Amino acid sequence: MQVNWLTMSSHNSANLSDDKSEIINEFLQLLTANHHRIYGYILSLAPVRVHADDIMQEATLIMWKKFTEFKTGSDFVSWGITIARNLILNHRKNKNNQVLHFDDQVFKNIEARSEGYMRNIDRRIDALKHCVKKLSSQDRLLLKLRFESEIPAKIIAERLGRKFQTIYKSLARIQGILARCIRRTMLAEELL
Repeated sequence: MQVNWLTMSSHNSANLSDDKSEIINEFLQLLTANHHRIYGYILSLAPVRVHADDIMQEATLIMWKKFTEFKTGSDFVSWGITIARNLILNHRKNKNNQVLHFDDQVFKNIEARSEGYMRNIDRRIDALKHCVKKLSSQDRLLLKLRFESEIPAKIIAERLGRKFQTIYKSLARIQGILARCIRRTMLAEELL
């Protein structure tokens, strides 16, 4: 079940008091601006997208229920990640029937690396945007079809009249180009 937290938007808040309307708007602004950071953290520790989506949905509901406890001006992302971390730990405990289990130390190591990665997420996103602009229009089209429109590579190949292996290799090549470009861009920023 997908919760659309935008249903709490201004058209629904017309019947509410101005104070409640302001709270709803503040929450939605903070969540919209920081959703990708919190979700990225969740996805790094719960890499199965369906599980990550469920955890993000539950975290969003908890954040909304506890929003009166959030101190305006403090770090919304850290607050959201703390809520998500607890949900992820609960999720791990409830998924005892999975084949692959990490012990607590491995989980803590992964989490520590994720936190370091999350601190640089905005820089990485900016570098990615910069690097995508450098790609050929054909490469940008492949990225758009595969990742923006979420079309499987096999269907892209059929639509473009190309072999699946060709599309797959092209996407892998583009990924390599972008990874190298992002590293170079971020390194150049650090040297400035």
